[in-house]
Amino acid sequence: MNLWSVTALGIGSMVGAGIFALLGQAAMAAGSETYVAFILGGFIALLSGYSYAKLAACYPEAGGLASYFDHAFGSERSSGSLSLMYLITIASAITLLAKAFGSYAAALAGLGDGQIWIDLFASGIFVIMVLLNFASSGLVGRAEIVLVGIKLVILTVLMITDTVGLIGKAPVAHVHPHIVGVISSVGLTFLAYAGYGVMANAAGKVSHPERTIPRAIFLAISVVIVLYVGLALVVVDSISSTELMQHTNTAVAQAARPVLGSFGYVIVSIGALLATASGLNAFIFSSMQIALELAEAGQLPRSFGRRIWGDGT
Repeated sequence: MNLWSVTALGIGSMVGAGIFALLGQAAMAAGSETYVAFILGGFIALLSGYSYAKLAACYPEAGGLASYFDHAFGSERSSGSLSLMYLITIASAITLLAKAFGSYAAALAGLGDGQIWIDLFASGIFVIMVLLNFASSGLVGRAEIVLVGIKLVILTVLMITDTVGLIGKAPVAHVHPHIVGVISSVGLTFLAYAGYGVMANAAGKVSHPERTIPRAIFLAISVVIVLYVGLALVVVDSISSTELMQHTNTAVAQAARPVLGSFGYVIVSIGALLATASGLNAFIFSSMQIALELAEAGQLPRSFGRRIWGDGT
């Protein structure tokens, strides 16, 4: 993997399906100042990313956060327990992303919201991404570049077309929020940046990780800040407060309707599919690297095997 594939991995893990819902939630609290909340959330992500960058430079290992637990605690039981807890959170994120993909795919296919179709699409994309990760890390990086590239093009086109369409029109008026509303929404906007830590798991797959990983982390977060601020400005200027209340979870897709109509809604929904797919790809890669690190360190059988399976493990 190189700088660009690691950067794409980070962008893919951050720009997931969450932004398509979180932006609307943040806009309900921050109103016309939503872009400020995303700037503040991005600044916090950069501070946290700095820590990940320094740790990845000092300990360029595939385990990422799991490796840092080892160096911090030096106890197989403690570090192994924390690593498994982290894996559980990744598994939860993978489940949510797969279900989101299934929901969008079933809707676009005209199959409604039948649970069986959602589960089938969710299972299908999960299997495809697992097979992709089994193939090679290089293929994972190349696939992420393609998925992220298409996704960024769709969202960029949305921002440009909506901006052009709003020329000569007064932006939608929103109640000026209280400073407390803006600050309280920062928690939501920071969640939209969650996932940049996945790049640390690529440290064992790149040459000169002490340079590549920090550059990739800062580049990925910076690109996502620009993207989120642009989307926040477009969505708030295009959708009224009443529409936000009715379509909070699909605010980004709804922002495409005023200029592009139903076609725009479909295109942005396809962007959501790509977002969930690239997010799945990034999180599956991270979980496999952590599992590999735990297996090579012998932490799983020694720390947990005796308690679960007995002394014969």
